[in-house]
Amino acid sequence: MLVIQGWTGAAPPTWAQDAMHRVEVYTKTQAYDYDRLTLTNTSGQAQYNIHGYAPAWLKVERLWRTIESNNLNALWIDSDVYLLDRLQSVEALIKSCGDAALVLLSDVAAVAHFAGRSGRWCCKGRCVCWINTGMMLLRSTPRHPNWARHLLQALRTDRRCEPYYQGRQWEQDCLQLILQESSELPSASDFKRLLADPDATPAVVGASGRVCVLSHATVAPPLPSP
Repeated sequence: MLVIQGWTGAAPPTWAQDAMHRVEVYTKTQAYDYDRLTLTNTSGQAQYNIHGYAPAWLKVERLWRTIESNNLNALWIDSDVYLLDRLQSVEALIKSCGDAALVLLSDVAAVAHFAGRSGRWCCKGRCVCWINTGMMLLRSTPRHPNWARHLLQALRTDRRCEPYYQGRQWEQDCLQLILQESSELPSASDFKRLLADPDATPAVVGASGRVCVLSHATVAPPLPSP
């Protein structure tokens, strides 16, 4: 497995350097490969075909190049993800996902949706914010050997993504829109079970079996009350 992180813009601040270092140490503990991109100028961004895009689109291009050239299992982890548990393997974390080719996290905004509060809406107000791409695993599986590649290609070329090249939530919104309109996401009732009790339901899978969503609380459980 290849774990990828990236940073665009000025040199990473101390907190980001620390967070990325923790992920790098984790990959050594788990014997995963690790790659970090730091693009601090426009020429580097143009090299990765993201000049004129929000920096978050770097993950799509980098994952595409990895899957297209090597057909590896590739895990993107945002540079602001602060990894706490170095002993839990990715394989153990996703054991409930079966043969899914895409594994994502739930978005904390969905909790507000089910609580009846006015949470954030995604896709320019067209979607409940179900998913978060801060951690995103794409892989070739026996049942779905090429699906992840086709999905990344769609993110790179689908005109539905154009409003999100600069508009939040960038690639996350466009991915959700594509998955939602192709009926790949788990159902709303599945998300409700996932968010209500992640210990009982650590992951939910869409009807096709290609997309799996883990509870964000599974990866970053809430801190105990003082």
